[in-house]
Amino acid sequence: MTDDPTSLTNLHDIVVPDPVPWWPPAPVWYFLGLLALLGLGWLLLAWRRRRIAQRYRHLALQELAQLQNAAKDYSQRQGALVELPVLLKRTALAAWPRERVAALTGADWWTFLDQKGSSPVFAKIHGAALQRLAYSPNPDLSSKEAKDLLRAVRKWIRNHRTPSTL
Repeated sequence: MTDDPTSLTNLHDIVVPDPVPWWPPAPVWYFLGLLALLGLGWLLLAWRRRRIAQRYRHLALQELAQLQNAAKDYSQRQGALVELPVLLKRTALAAWPRERVAALTGADWWTFLDQKGSSPVFAKIHGAALQRLAYSPNPDLSSKEAKDLLRAVRKWIRNHRTPSTL
């Protein structure tokens, strides 16, 4: 009876083919890997370029922190505060062309700071204090006025919009 092709005794187990190997991958995976590497390289390059372009901001914030520490000591406060207008002007000169920023003074300078910053506080509130610090032989600011001015300068340095971010 084993000669009968329909007999169940002639059945064999199902033969499963070998699994598809992971290596070597299909050519499209080489292309996608290269594309991913190029994209990652471009992102790293863009990040580095942006970091270099914004380095002036980081340095200005470091200098401002030193001025704030010096301003806590009453004997050094006036000298530290006198440096604020200079720091603001140097920071602006690092971000914009000299022709655009260097000649600005008074109300024009405060308006520029307000336009480029995140909140308009210099023309209305802190401009006169900056003027006194820049030009008065004895600029006497109250502790509250000095603290508010330092906070406004920090906010401007952190948040001002440069020509590339407008």
